Amino acid sequence: MKKIFDKFSASDTTLGSGNATGTMNMAEWIVLCEVTDIISPEFTMREARSIFVQVNLDDDLYIQVS
Repeated sequence: MKKIFDKFSASDTTLGSGNATGTMNMAEWIVLCEVTDIISPEFTMREARSIFVQVNLDDDLYIQVS
């Protein structure tokens, strides 16, 4: 899993990506989803984006209400 993460977290070389290693931005996450064919009727691109956003929320800002 780490090798896959490392490969895709280094895939965004656009200006402003900061050549960040050890982190994954939305563009890199979308590439991973597309290349691995995990997007399907059961797991949509909208859900993939939502998961990315939820994982990256600052814990201090996100208060889960039961």
